[in-house]
Amino acid sequence: VRLSRLLNEINVAFQRYLVLDEAQLVTLALYVVHTHAIEAAYHTPYLTVTSPTPRSGKTRVLEVCNLLVAKSWLCSATTAAALVRKVERVQPTLLLDETDRAFKGNKEDAHKLTGLLNAGYSRSGVYTMCETRGSKVEEKDFHVFCPKVLCGIGHAHLPDTLMSRSIAIEMKRKLNEPVQKFREREAIERLTPIRERIEALVPHLINELGLARPAPAPGLNDRAEDSWEPLLAIADKAGEEWARKARQCATVLSGETNRPDADLGVLLLRDIYEVWDETVPFISTQNLLSKLHALEERPWSTWGRG
Repeated sequence: VRLSRLLNEINVAFQRYLVLDEAQLVTLALYVVHTHAIEAAYHTPYLTVTSPTPRSGKTRVLEVCNLLVAKSWLCSATTAAALVRKVERVQPTLLLDETDRAFKGNKEDAHKLTGLLNAGYSRSGVYTMCETRGSKVEEKDFHVFCPKVLCGIGHAHLPDTLMSRSIAIEMKRKLNEPVQKFREREAIERLTPIRERIEALVPHLINELGLARPAPAPGLNDRAEDSWEPLLAIADKAGEEWARKARQCATVLSGETNRPDADLGVLLLRDIYEVWDETVPFISTQNLLSKLHALEERPWSTWGRG
């Protein structure tokens, strides 16, 4: 009962400042608790918070998470060397903003960041770097397992290997939906008691969560089942309603039929199917192109002349 109430409180906290659908709210609430129960998890999914345009609430998600998650580390830029050392020493919850800039920048840095994030998905994962000790250069394995929330514009810049380890939270710019202005001092006063209640409750659940083997949600592949396992274990502990909602959300956000396909031909066919009204037997090429170009997070509007 206490866990269910806490999850509901976290939902309300995100709703206060952001426009999110139910699947996103449920996922964020479970993930916040997961960061405090990371000791019980063998895998940790990443949250990739993206939007097609700026000012859609991505950074606000990080700001709210910053006040609720365990050992928060909010940053917009860091080096691989700093990241591996801090993750091994502190095991923080990494809240990394502007991933589009990080992955589109220096290729060597982007390659290191990709390897580090891929390794940090599993408790057994390590990232190997060379360290200079006096006149000697030695290899060292760094343990890089920790929860990570990654924010950026679009997700085309994110490697497929990283997306397969992620739960995607796709934001849209709010229209007329009412949300409260985020003022950090007031938010600290409002959200700190919630985080303290999580910190008081979760240690008593660690053993049970570590032993839990929750039934997977329908429609997930093997990697997605691993990613959702720690979140579903928390949901099961919170009661039947949360267990049901969590599995519905897992299918919506990570089900096989909802994941982008790496084959652009298949992606194009899928998008044509989506935009072409099945009751209309004919569509002109110009009309079809117009509909495809309107899909903001797809590449079609930038394609032309081959």
